[in-house]
Amino acid sequence: MITSLSPCKEKDFFYNVAMKRLLLSLLLFPLLLSCQEKDPFEYKKKPLEKWDSIQKISRDITGLASPLTEGRLSGSEGFDRAAEYVAFQFQEAGVLPPPFLDHYYQYFSLEAPSPDPSPRASLGSASLRAGQDYVIALTSEGTSLRQAPLIFVGYGLAEGVGTDNEYLNCDVTGKVVLLLNHLPPELQTRYPEYSIPAYRAYIAKNRGALGVVFLDTEAETAAACRNFSYIPPGLNLKNFPQLIAGRTFLMEILQQEGIDLIAVKNDIDLSRIHYPIELRTRLTLDLDMEWKKMRSMNIVGFLPANPRFSDPKKIVFTAQLDSLGAQGSDLFYTGALHNVSGAVTLLNLARLMADIPSDFRKADIYFILLSGSEQGYAGAYEVTETLFFDSYNTEAVISLDATGSSLPILHVEGGLDHPDLYRSLEEARNELFPRLPLTVSKGSYGEGQFFRSLGIPSLYVMGDLHDVRNTMSDALPLIDEDAITRNVHLLFFAFYDLAFEYR
Repeated sequence: MITSLSPCKEKDFFYNVAMKRLLLSLLLFPLLLSCQEKDPFEYKKKPLEKWDSIQKISRDITGLASPLTEGRLSGSEGFDRAAEYVAFQFQEAGVLPPPFLDHYYQYFSLEAPSPDPSPRASLGSASLRAGQDYVIALTSEGTSLRQAPLIFVGYGLAEGVGTDNEYLNCDVTGKVVLLLNHLPPELQTRYPEYSIPAYRAYIAKNRGALGVVFLDTEAETAAACRNFSYIPPGLNLKNFPQLIAGRTFLMEILQQEGIDLIAVKNDIDLSRIHYPIELRTRLTLDLDMEWKKMRSMNIVGFLPANPRFSDPKKIVFTAQLDSLGAQGSDLFYTGALHNVSGAVTLLNLARLMADIPSDFRKADIYFILLSGSEQGYAGAYEVTETLFFDSYNTEAVISLDATGSSLPILHVEGGLDHPDLYRSLEEARNELFPRLPLTVSKGSYGEGQFFRSLGIPSLYVMGDLHDVRNTMSDALPLIDEDAITRNVHLLFFAFYDLAFEYR
């Protein structure tokens, strides 16, 4: 028997069904909304919540830039102390020595200078102060000059028989040559080899000079003068002192000679006519310094892929640990932005990645602190020659420099050559720090050039150096710890998917 509903009951029935459906929709809507709003990058952001308990930025800065490390010149005891600090921090974080070494140290030998702890110099009867009036170029060797005559030559060009040869009709034999340090852009373009101060020193030596003083007219004191320590192959600068001086040195010449060499520089730049000036003032210099074979080391940390991943790829992070050492007793190149901040960024990135359970690790991750960067990137050359990285087994090399700069910008060299790697950084920036400017270019700077020559995708991620690279003005107050935090988070987020499995 079929029972029919009365019109009223039928209406109630459909009303109840509709209400139940509405209620169910209201209950399901928040669930659907939460599914739609779920952060797709939560798996990469979650580990960052432990950052405060993992990071040791302040301790690392102190450990690497303390007076005990004495400016971290490769081959020196001060550098060895910094290397020991890094190795201990790797061990504490659970970062292992690499499989091809029995420890964290990759030893090698290099040619390096041994700076004089007590150099002495004077202009006429006026004593000069190391680090204030002058600094010693680390391409120098020891010598003793007594009342050596000075001659101003200009930029030190020796090209052809026209105005680009400043040694024409100019005898520098037995004299110390004064040269302007910074070449104008048009001369750098025309004669790029002259941008290397050691090359201009070599020319002066071959013409019989006793030494060179590079005049940096843009630096108030020698603390802001850029030093250098790399001698290109084939240049013999033995027993040939090179000083770099700022305006205080020039003012001493002005006082003794009545000649304003800054005005002379401006006249040369305007007229393109070069003329030598022989000075009455004499230079006295006592310098005990030599270049010799020394032992140094790269420090290599390793996080192995989980064994269930067969034939894992390698990812390499590098930073430079060394700096330019001492300029007299208790006077050191701190190398705060370049290179301490990059090294500290790498150490804390290693801690953060080591905290991820090893089950998730699908790549072999290497963290390398390099020595010999100021001697022609000797440490990077050693790595690429001996540590089994090639285009087949290595997915990326990310090199870090000046990543503690307070200026909110990052330069990504090599990003145009490797757009996939750059896009990973760009995605991380968009998600975490959308207002952070990124600049991108072709090529590989620094150690990246050695990996690039092997066909390995390489990026050089660099903050702004404030024009203090290789100067004593590159001091600890320039390091911004918040910038290091930001950049560790950025790098972790950007390269997480290369290193770890998503679960």
